[in-house]
Amino acid sequence: MKKHRIGNCLLVMFFSAMLAGGLAVLLDVILVFRGFTLSVTKFLLMVLVLFLLAALPWIRKKTREILAVSVALLICVPLLVCFLCWKTVSDDAVYHAVDNGKKELYAGHRVMLFVPHQDDDINVLGGVMEEYVKYGSEVYVVFSTNGDYHDIADIRLREAVNVMGTVGIPEENVIFLGYGDGWDPKGCHLYNTEPDKAIRSAAGYAKTYGIQGHEAYREGQLYTLRNFLNDIESVILEFKPDLIYCVDWDSHADHRALSLSFEKVMGKILKEEPDYRPEVLKGYAYATAWEAVDDFHAENLLSTQNVFEEPIMQKPQVYRWQDRIRRPVHAEGLSRSAFSGGQSSLLRLYSSANAVFQSKRIINSDKVFWRRDTESLCYQAQVQASSGEARYLTDFMLLESNDLRAGMLACCDGTWVPERTDDEKRLDVSFREPVAIDRIVLYDHPDPEVNVLNAKIQFEDGTTIETGALDPGGAATTIEFDRKTSSSFAVELTELQGEAGLTELEAFGAQERQEPRFVKIMDENENFAYDYWIAPEGEQLFSLYISGMADENFTVSCVGDACDAGLEENGLWVHCPEGKSCIVTVSSEDGSCSDSVYISNPSRVERRWKQFWLNIEKPVFELCSTEQIQDRIIVCRVLRRVLDIIQ
Repeated sequence: MKKHRIGNCLLVMFFSAMLAGGLAVLLDVILVFRGFTLSVTKFLLMVLVLFLLAALPWIRKKTREILAVSVALLICVPLLVCFLCWKTVSDDAVYHAVDNGKKELYAGHRVMLFVPHQDDDINVLGGVMEEYVKYGSEVYVVFSTNGDYHDIADIRLREAVNVMGTVGIPEENVIFLGYGDGWDPKGCHLYNTEPDKAIRSAAGYAKTYGIQGHEAYREGQLYTLRNFLNDIESVILEFKPDLIYCVDWDSHADHRALSLSFEKVMGKILKEEPDYRPEVLKGYAYATAWEAVDDFHAENLLSTQNVFEEPIMQKPQVYRWQDRIRRPVHAEGLSRSAFSGGQSSLLRLYSSANAVFQSKRIINSDKVFWRRDTESLCYQAQVQASSGEARYLTDFMLLESNDLRAGMLACCDGTWVPERTDDEKRLDVSFREPVAIDRIVLYDHPDPEVNVLNAKIQFEDGTTIETGALDPGGAATTIEFDRKTSSSFAVELTELQGEAGLTELEAFGAQERQEPRFVKIMDENENFAYDYWIAPEGEQLFSLYISGMADENFTVSCVGDACDAGLEENGLWVHCPEGKSCIVTVSSEDGSCSDSVYISNPSRVERRWKQFWLNIEKPVFELCSTEQIQDRIIVCRVLRRVLDIIQ
């Protein structure tokens, strides 16, 4: 009898504790939304009080004890069952990775990535750097700041080393320039200081630093603009990568500073190192990732959305969306669940930034970039202007800002603008010896309200070409013509809207850089496919994204019971009956390039079952990822730790 009573008491205490915990979490959430944040001590005290209120009356009365057990069981058992169901679906949601046909795209490179903060590496190149590593390329990642705005540099730098090690990038290829994350709010940004003026970071540091066992690229240098630019130049010339990725003009001042500094350095290198012409691709860390559209929870993973349209509307629009360079990502890192998959695991390693809770925006079926041509003949030419600063035209910079803290649209300071009284508004470009030219590229003023409506290009043989209106956002306007061999040409602005001018002037004549050869299967909405749920009817038409081999003939194979696929004039058709799966492979004629996609047609019951649980995780994920809540509601903090363990 005594053991029976003790057992009942323990049971009641257990379920009272569960009930008290549930009520405490509910009260914590209510208090947060009312503007109050509890400390852990106060939260535990609230749990204790609720436990006493719940347990004491029930221990005295057996009927209430039975009621308590019943209520607790009704609450806890369904929750446990639901968790196990979701966990099973989440684990099963990781993509089948079957493609090994991207060697020509990702092998044989020395790649360097420039990003400001630890986690921007995944924002800009997540899923792509894993592919370079997979195919044996040499990858270097350069972090310009220590991410120490909240004085946690040691944590963030070690997280970066850990993430890179998980990807397969050796620690010696991880480079910390060691500069500050943010600067004195009362002063100006490092990028806008005098070249040799030493300043302190927002966290109070004055010199570059790293962590124990991994020093900064140049440890102990004063924080000056000249040192910052010299370090970027030095690391490029030391390793001479053939392919460079760099963050572009984002909404964060440190991102804009690195983008501008990199371009300024590249302009200098292109003039001083005529034999070094790396491929340069610029991409966004915010518009296409951290602040992108929440488009993750879909039946099949979607590609990156147009950042120049609502609701993103990236400005200034110095690129055209249709000119983007698309890259397929590492299929092993993808999943239909936001809590599973390799990319989610990498983001989870950046726990100090709560990066995993941005995965629904960061992870897409492609990464997009814009190429900055480095082979313009104008870098080795002499450019003279009838008035204004002609040096801006060959500095490799599409944007410039004398005050990075003035906002994203303060970007037009590096534009050649002829004086109002200048009747010629003319540029004269001359070369040391005659060169072959077949296209000239002009970049309009980035301000869409200030435009070149027409210009004339004149060659020494008397030929004149009118350009018409240039792109009003500052994107490249290419003027193509029959190849000419000339030692000079001139550009005259003939019709302007406002105080217009040019940001860059480029001329090309040599063979264009060859696009890397690869093929990727896409659905009807141009989303790259990897592990794809075909339409329930079992028939679907796909298309091909083809790079570097427009005239290639392709073959199709389909491995799977009762499944079939083939190429027609209007695309790639796939037949996969309900409950079946197959691997569809599209190969180039010589077999050197291919793309393989795992295609399945889950039964209607299975499809609805998985969709149900993945839809259940969405509101939970959104609650935990709400910036104002994730660090205040205690259960969210605990949940993050639990997820780190169970994943």
